[in-house]
Amino acid sequence: MLEIVFFYIFSGSIILNYGVGLKQVLTLKKNPKCFFKDFLKTLFIAFFTASLTYVLNELIFVRLGIIELYPFFMTVFFVAVSFGVHSLVKTKGFDLTENYIVPFMIVLMSLTEGFSFVSTVLICVSGVISFYIFILLAFALRNRLKIYRKDEGERPFFMLLISMAVIFIAVYGFNASWFTLGLNS
Repeated sequence: MLEIVFFYIFSGSIILNYGVGLKQVLTLKKNPKCFFKDFLKTLFIAFFTASLTYVLNELIFVRLGIIELYPFFMTVFFVAVSFGVHSLVKTKGFDLTENYIVPFMIVLMSLTEGFSFVSTVLICVSGVISFYIFILLAFALRNRLKIYRKDEGERPFFMLLISMAVIFIAVYGFNASWFTLGLNS
């Protein structure tokens, strides 16, 4: 179980593998302390949608032989849960754009890559944690780049993008090259 958590937090995260949420992470202007409410909201939406869809898939769709319908119902559940959380939390406006694409893709990834209910939930929670770890990493890099910026001609966003790319290659490259040494024989 711990292997699943560590893999989907670091090596198999949705940002590293698919690039989902990278623009959102790099262009955030808020303080990192403001993200606790967003973290809880994203975690609840992803966890509840993944759990509900997995249970529906196992109890109904597998028995009827219509597994291909689960993405449609996952989308319906996701919109319903997101709207319910939006009405409880009272955010500024409900639109299913950038704020909801990351939890949607995390739920989709957890449902397609999970092999049991526990693994699906662990992948879902690990994906949300991974996204917010990369937000903290981007804030740390942004602050570090502000220290070293000498003139206004430099582009901090470009340097932040290059720095994140190097970190992604290092983390993902380590997974691809060092962990699979025994599989080549």
